[in-house]
Amino acid sequence: MTATTALVDGIGWPEGLRWHDGELYYSDVFGRQGVYATDLRGSVRAIAEIAMPSGLGWLPDGDLLVVSMQDRALLRVTDDGDVKPYADLASVARFPNDMTVTADGTAYLGDNGFEFGVETPVESHVIRVPLGGVPEIAATGLGMPNGMVVSPDGHLLVAETLGGRISALRIGADGSLDERADFHAFDELGFVDDIPTLMSRPVAPDGICVNAAGQVWVGNPLSTEVCCFDADGTVADRVTTSAPGITCALGGPDGRTLFVATGVLADQAGTSGRIEIAEVDTAAA
Repeated sequence: MTATTALVDGIGWPEGLRWHDGELYYSDVFGRQGVYATDLRGSVRAIAEIAMPSGLGWLPDGDLLVVSMQDRALLRVTDDGDVKPYADLASVARFPNDMTVTADGTAYLGDNGFEFGVETPVESHVIRVPLGGVPEIAATGLGMPNGMVVSPDGHLLVAETLGGRISALRIGADGSLDERADFHAFDELGFVDDIPTLMSRPVAPDGICVNAAGQVWVGNPLSTEVCCFDADGTVADRVTTSAPGITCALGGPDGRTLFVATGVLADQAGTSGRIEIAEVDTAAA
């Protein structure tokens, strides 16, 4: 089993890991509350200050999109660091979270549906924001839709943290989502609406990434082991981390560097968060 090494430390709660133009971008949700980028030497630069940022992605023109959980908005960050409104999510999201953006500029993001640790969990939905368009609910009945990524076969893979599974939704030619199926369910509990039961699960899938073989690396904040799963649940690879894994991304010059965000739930606004790395066999999709 491979152990990770630390690349960046001193983060509050790292989310939204994305490899882009030779750097790893990430959000510090509760610590310094902003978007940052690091190279493979661990040299960090600030991109933008955002209130409780989460999911990240890029528009076809190169501008960065950022989910602001606090403002319930999708923000656009230009090359010079200017932050502009892009889409108001208040009418469709209670607590927007992670996101992926496709090559045509369509953004898919999950709504937690509740404030974690404060409100009673409820099932929620995935939101679709077409390029320059108006947000709409694209898929419902998901148990805290969290990390998401597009698979090599054209499905939107969604990690349902409270559902204990990864769902696969077919992306239609118009960007709509349908034909939902389980990519993999980690247990038989289904959706749970209480945190103690969530904490007792073997896997609470958080951020995810997919490799060229269609296998999915899964962040699991309940464990210091991050695993890569086949659709049948077989563990194809695994790494151990210094703290529980939140989310992950594949990148680096050959796409074989696995980046894992780690953190301590009790210290989300502190400095215990890290970006850790390991080399893996199968490159990014």
